[in-house]
Amino acid sequence: LYPDIELELHADDSISDFAADDIDLAFRIGRPSRGRNIAAALPATQRALYASPAFLAGVTAIEMPGDIAKITCILRRQESAAWSFRNSLGHQETVTPRVGLRVNTMELASAAAQAGMGVAQLPSLLAQKGVELGTLARVMPEWLTDPVEMSLLCRASRLSVPPVAAVRRYILDTCRKD
Repeated sequence: LYPDIELELHADDSISDFAADDIDLAFRIGRPSRGRNIAAALPATQRALYASPAFLAGVTAIEMPGDIAKITCILRRQESAAWSFRNSLGHQETVTPRVGLRVNTMELASAAAQAGMGVAQLPSLLAQKGVELGTLARVMPEWLTDPVEMSLLCRASRLSVPPVAAVRRYILDTCRKD
C-alpha cells in the first residue's frame, strides 16, 4: 500500500529509549506509562501455557495449576514470578512456577518450549504456528491467564510525519479488524 515507505524493525523485549534509539513506533505490553509518547490501545493478547509434546510425554499429567510447581518452567526475565489462572467456572489459582530457564524474549521462550526445555506462558498468537506444526501443545486448556493489554506508542514529535502516521494508521486499522 505504501511503496515509498521503508520499514526498519527491531525486536527486543526491553523498553527502548525512543529518542536515543531513533524509534518512531513501538508495541508495548501492559499499560503504557504516562509520558512524552502518544499511546493507542490495541486488542489485548491472550496467553496460555505451552510445551513440546515430547516434554509433556515425560512428565506426570498437568491438569491443575498446582501441578506447575512440580515441573520445569521457562520464564521471561520481565515476567512475574507468580502465574495466575482462572477457569470457566470462575475458580482462580496463583502458583509459583519452578524456573528451569530464564530468557529475555517471547521468541526465546517459545523456542525453548519447542526444544523440550519446559513449559512456557506464551501469547496464543505466537504459539499458534508451533501448535499447527505439532512442535507445541497447549497445557491445561481449561485454564487461562488474564489477557495482557497492548498498545502502540508513537513519539509525539513524529506523529505528524506522513510515513509514520501512515504506518501507525495501518497498524491500528489492521489490529481493530481482527
